[in-house]
Amino acid sequence: MLRNQEIVFSLQKVCAVVNRKLEIVAVSNGVFWTRLDAVAAKNATAVINVVDLGITLIDAPVVGGVMALEAGTLGVLGSGPVEAFERVRPILTSFAGRLFYLGDKAGMSQAGKVMSNAVSYACLLATCEAISMGMKAGIDMETSLDIINQGSGANFFSQRVAPNYILKGKLKGTGAMSIGVKDVKLFIEEAASLGAGTLVAQAVSEIQQTVLAAGPEERDTMTYIHYFTDLAGLPRTPSEQ
Repeated sequence: MLRNQEIVFSLQKVCAVVNRKLEIVAVSNGVFWTRLDAVAAKNATAVINVVDLGITLIDAPVVGGVMALEAGTLGVLGSGPVEAFERVRPILTSFAGRLFYLGDKAGMSQAGKVMSNAVSYACLLATCEAISMGMKAGIDMETSLDIINQGSGANFFSQRVAPNYILKGKLKGTGAMSIGVKDVKLFIEEAASLGAGTLVAQAVSEIQQTVLAAGPEERDTMTYIHYFTDLAGLPRTPSEQ
């Protein structure tokens, strides 16, 4: 059980804790900064110096998206000092469907997060492109998705997201497109720092930036389908908006 300690979830709150409770931070070393967002791994490494203020960084981004959160299957990728991680484990498991501990090095979880995101957006774009081609050939969208999901091309987007959002005309609610653009750029940056290739991710990023630049600003991720149906010369997917 955590006692006389505070779990904080953002840089703003870290600053507030430091400004408000310097004596507690310095004496008890009992403030944990649990980071749940996606940032560059180098940035996660840079902020580790908060330890000098008595703050322990637990890097814990999530994977799985809105639907995973609602279904209780959200993944949490944790890294940081193992003893500190074990002390915040009960809090993380309270909302995580699966908890991964990747090691004590700052930035490891962020690398895992952007790795997962890169695959996710590649699948999203490939699925939207494929079903648009199927529709151009005369196969309706639902059947196109069923065909993909029957084969080895099945993925989280084709199985869980597209049927529950695009097929139902729900083209909002899964997050701003700009977030995905940022996430894939972070993957490319991290891969470059490690000397790994990014041919697929660069192609994904180029498409993302083209679609985002076309507007409107803060368009939802689900509207990628419009980009591909437009290219195929098809009517846009009906939306309940």
